[in-house]
Amino acid sequence: MNCYLALKLEGFLQSWGGHTHEETRPTGAFPTKSGVVGLVGNAMGLRYGDLDRLREVDESVSMSVRIDKPGSVLVDFHTVEGYPKVNGAAPETIVTRRHYLLLAEFTVLLKGSREDLERYARALKKPARCLYLGRRVCIPSRPVFDSIVEAVDLRSAFSLVDGNSGGPIWKEGSGKMSLRIRDRRIYRKRQFLPRTYSVLQKSD
Repeated sequence: MNCYLALKLEGFLQSWGGHTHEETRPTGAFPTKSGVVGLVGNAMGLRYGDLDRLREVDESVSMSVRIDKPGSVLVDFHTVEGYPKVNGAAPETIVTRRHYLLLAEFTVLLKGSREDLERYARALKKPARCLYLGRRVCIPSRPVFDSIVEAVDLRSAFSLVDGNSGGPIWKEGSGKMSLRIRDRRIYRKRQFLPRTYSVLQKSD
């Protein structure tokens, strides 16, 4: 039997950073592992610079996410003065476009050892700081922690959480339908490498 920590990510707004193109800051269609690791780390009282401990959380679990409600994309416009340009040109005033998922709902499963998952669960039940869904303006509308379940496989685990067949399930790792996202943090730098996600097939 495998052990899973189940999280429910629901809120008016969510944003799970895609690749930024200067003025445009998109969101992915579902939560990224780096974003979920950051959420768990925030609940534990870790900060962005606690690189070794965040890497330990990342390496201790594998992640899968079910899209229960995909939501719709909302674009928020910001005027930024003195914005530095990548090409070294003089700073200027620009309009940035920040993308959010509106009224989306996700179920996330983190697979790992029961000892680690129970430690993360305790932190999520009584978080050290306010939790948010990707960006600080994205406040959860319900408790993030849902349950810890044991199951033989992912589909069984998702069914145990709420009995909902839900929508498509994306899991960490390669498969027939794969997607690469710049989501794997280089923990000594503010840089990210690609991480592969794939759709869970009926045969899996």
